[in-house]
Amino acid sequence: MPFILLLALIPFIEIYTFIEVGDEIGAGKTIALCILTAFIGIILIKIQGVQTLIRAQSSLRAGLMPIEELFSGFCLIIAAIFLLIPGFVTDFMGFLLIIPPFRSFLRHNLTKFDHFSEIKRKNREYRTQDDDIIEGQYKDVSKDHDRLEK
Repeated sequence: MPFILLLALIPFIEIYTFIEVGDEIGAGKTIALCILTAFIGIILIKIQGVQTLIRAQSSLRAGLMPIEELFSGFCLIIAAIFLLIPGFVTDFMGFLLIIPPFRSFLRHNLTKFDHFSEIKRKNREYRTQDDDIIEGQYKDVSKDHDRLEK
């Protein structure tokens, strides 16, 4: 619910920010600044996107699942969307997502709410306990086999 409320408030916050910045530096400079931040942000995203792709490929070659790289790639896509939307608040949010330590912080805090990680961990612990023991029932059929051969 808070996420939907935030999405609904973003346009109003952006309009208010545009008006305030426009009053301080003028309309032309405000528009130029908005275009400049989008341009710089897209260049940074392109650079980091290529680096993330290279790290993901090296993880795959090593036989590892590139989970962190996938999360970084997803954050960079969201950052690109924020930077292309005209406005200073969305640009700020986009630039935050470009910063690798912020993405790590975000990933760490989001995984606290990941219930599937706990299930996977318990499943892994269960599989590693007593791997040599197989429970089951049996019936000795050797007597029946000897009787059929006679």
